[in-house]
Amino acid sequence: SLLPATPGASTPVIDAINILTPSQEREISTLIKEIESASRLKLRVLTQTFPTTPGLAIRDYWGIDQRSIIYVHDTGGLGETKVVNFNAGDEAERAKPLDFWRRLANRFGNKFYIRDHGDTDTVMAVVRELHREFVPGSTAASG
Repeated sequence: SLLPATPGASTPVIDAINILTPSQEREISTLIKEIESASRLKLRVLTQTFPTTPGLAIRDYWGIDQRSIIYVHDTGGLGETKVVNFNAGDEAERAKPLDFWRRLANRFGNKFYIRDHGDTDTVMAVVRELHREFVPGSTAASG
């Protein structure tokens, strides 16, 4: 199983492919708490390499609902699939339209951005950009 032994409510980041350092995971967790406090949405981050994924079990583990956003950073597919993916519930899509999520995925998930910045920096940049979008007055840099 790719799911941690810790409870889902206390684990907003699952780095299944081990691309984040402990300090990066802590930074992401802090940014997520601030996003959730400001927006009343639930953000979760998953790194994986298809086909090795936790699958639909992740939804139950994290208690995903209409207020949830899952950012999946998937390094699988040998460039044939998008690396940056979002699954947003209806309430999350009302907060930011579908076009916002597409633009974000295209900006950070294209092969040129990944090539120039790498997977780790891309994950950090995406979460910082989400923080900038959802937290009023945020100055989080977006690589």
